[in-house]
Amino acid sequence: IPLILIVGLAVLVPLLIKKIGTEKAKEAGAVAISLVFYIDEIIYQLFWYGIGAWTVTDSIMIHMCGLAVMLTPVMYFTENKRVRQFMFDVLYFWGLGGAVQALLTPYVGLHVFPSVKYFGYFISHGTIVISVIYMTVVYGMDLNFRSLLRALGASFVGGVTAYGLNMVLRFVPPYEPGNYWMMGYPPPTGSVIDIFAEIFGPTPRYGIGLLIMTVVVFTLLWLPFPIRRKLKRKKN
Repeated sequence: IPLILIVGLAVLVPLLIKKIGTEKAKEAGAVAISLVFYIDEIIYQLFWYGIGAWTVTDSIMIHMCGLAVMLTPVMYFTENKRVRQFMFDVLYFWGLGGAVQALLTPYVGLHVFPSVKYFGYFISHGTIVISVIYMTVVYGMDLNFRSLLRALGASFVGGVTAYGLNMVLRFVPPYEPGNYWMMGYPPPTGSVIDIFAEIFGPTPRYGIGLLIMTVVVFTLLWLPFPIRRKLKRKKN
């Protein structure tokens, strides 16, 4: 049900705002998406802390999707075109590549419907997908080959940094390895990382599989843009 709702909103919201076509409508949509991001995250963090589940090893907003939640509103409202393009170059791939995978293999543990964790998880990841499509359709953002390289570079740096942070956190209470960017250990609810761990071995070796998957998925997500430009040139 949440996946159906997310797909529906990801199609309808951008098309509706684009049809209205005014700057006020475009900004209103961006504000609404930003508010959903921040309100949902504040409620989620407070809830997680309130039940005693908040931990420095996994709850800080430095997962790929957490960074997307924080940075997407900045992308919408920055007046610097270069900054906006760079952020779109990265967040497009993180949004569709990371959030979609998270939605297909949800990491909610025992917090099933109708828990706060359940709603918070699907709202945040679903809004990431909606926000990226909104930016593409309503703001008319485009990607080139450099965009793909930037996204791959940012993801590689992020993954290596996250692994280092996860190891450092072993020396911080509660003295457990972190699992940011899933570079500490595979999620207990199961994911494609389990397959990579079987093939390549435990972290950081299963990162090789994640890297290969990232290159493949990001390339597939990038291909519609050069194909669209090629078809447009043929028409002209």
